[in-house]
Order: sequence, then structure tokens, then C-alpha cells
Amino acid sequence: MFVSFSESNLETEENVSKLKKKKARTTFSGKQVFELEKQFETKKYLSSSDRSELAHRLDVTETQVKIWFQNRRTKWKKVESEKEKPADITEEQLVKPQ
Repeated sequence: MFVSFSESNLETEENVSKLKKKKARTTFSGKQVFELEKQFETKKYLSSSDRSELAHRLDVTETQVKIWFQNRRTKWKKVESEKEKPADITEEQLVKPQ
């Protein structure tokens, strides 16, 4: 059977689109978020065994726990860096030499 270039191209595009389907965003329950936050306060980084145990306890995948911790560390670092920024000072707040 002869397949033209355009048909072959179409088949390839269909295969690629099937492979690139995004997984639906995970929605964690309140209990899961509570446990994740509690663990995050204790440790900012989990060992693979800690991650495995937490994932099993929360009934989620290790990858979901790993990504949650990555995102939470990013948020934490952003908040920490904003705390360190000096506040904008207005002219009225400046002490003027006499």
C-alpha cells in the first residue's frame, strides 16, 4: 500500500498529540494537604523512603508528593525572599539632616 507524505504526516501528528496529553491536575483533600504541610514544616526535603511512606499513607503517587514538595519549596523561597526585601521608603519617612 502506498502512503502519501501528507497522510504519513497526519498519522505522526495524531501519535504525537496522543503522547502529549496532559494529566489532569491533582486535587489534594484537606487531610492530605494538612499532612503534607505538617511534613514540610519538619523537613523541606524528603528522602526517597520518606516520600514513599508519605505517598502510601496519603494514597497518592510518589511523583505527586515529589511535585507537591517542589512547588511548596518554590512558594516558601518566594515568601522568604519577600520578607528580606526592604519596604519602599517614602520621602516623609526619611530622616533629613539638620
